[in-house]
Amino acid sequence: MHLQKTVRKKLSVQTGFTLTELLVVICLFSLLSGFFVQCFVFAMEQYQHSIALMELEDNLSSSMDWLASDLAESIAVSNCNTDSLTLQTADGKIYYTLGTDTQAKEHFYDLEGKTFYRRENTQKNRQPMANFISCFRVTYYDETGNPTENASSVKIVEILLEGTWNDTVISQSQAVRLKDSDYF
Repeated sequence: MHLQKTVRKKLSVQTGFTLTELLVVICLFSLLSGFFVQCFVFAMEQYQHSIALMELEDNLSSSMDWLASDLAESIAVSNCNTDSLTLQTADGKIYYTLGTDTQAKEHFYDLEGKTFYRRENTQKNRQPMANFISCFRVTYYDETGNPTENASSVKIVEILLEGTWNDTVISQSQAVRLKDSDYF
């Protein structure tokens, strides 16, 4: 009979978690959740940073390719500005300048620097080539390889494009001979 009372007593005792144990579990769950949220935010920031750098590098490469192609097909330079480029081709003029992006709010990230634009004389609007541009510098050389400011004596043009995103700077430069130039 004593055995039956002990078994009944153990069966009638309700088992479960105490309030203290539940509070400890909730606190641990909150700490882990906070940690995982911060890890997710950090990963998203790194992803955004890498996407912006890839876009910058891709835009710089395609801009340089386009510039080199236009320079190789140009017959003359219209003026010798260090911060813009005006090329004379058989079809007309091509202008390269830096400007501000009027649709900057549509990007997933804040734009730093300026936008590199290309416009042909047949186009009404300019075409964006690259974002995040912090430096666009043009150097002109004559047939002897000396820098010149005389547009009629330009035979080779050297371009430097520099882009910046969150203190990371990517540079690309290239020197291209004008069409039908006997330089080098």
